[in-house]
Amino acid sequence: MVRQHATTRHIPIIMLTAIGGEAERIAGLDMGADDYVVKPFSPREVVSRVRAVLRRSEISADGDTSILDGAVRMQGPYFAVLLGERELILSRKEMALLQAFLGRENTLLNAEELRPLPEGERSGLLFQELDRDVRSLRRKLENIGAGSVDVLPGFRYRFRSRP
Repeated sequence: MVRQHATTRHIPIIMLTAIGGEAERIAGLDMGADDYVVKPFSPREVVSRVRAVLRRSEISADGDTSILDGAVRMQGPYFAVLLGERELILSRKEMALLQAFLGRENTLLNAEELRPLPEGERSGLLFQELDRDVRSLRRKLENIGAGSVDVLPGFRYRFRSRP
């Protein structure tokens, strides 16, 4: 419901829960959560995750940014990408990923460059979530002809403005 209203859809959401099955984590993230933390967790981990989500939300709300020739524009905290007459709605994570790709066309980026992890953490699940988010962004970009993201082995990615 928070994501459905223009006045609240920009608010970051972190789910703190005891339910930690893969299906529940995926469902929570697909419903619009920016992060999902399962008990038991340390307070330091939660603080790190809150900081990371806030950093990503600040990047997302910085205002209008153009992709290369200006054909695609991101508008404020509403996560709408315009391509000519077509509008593309992106999740907060997809928007942050698209902004990370801006100005880095054909540059190989790894998972750490796209989604910084809390110090010392190298969770395979977090990399799998990133991979899912990148693949979702890729499908959306390709559907409107705005570009593509190559998904390469080892959690590496390359943005191309036009396929």
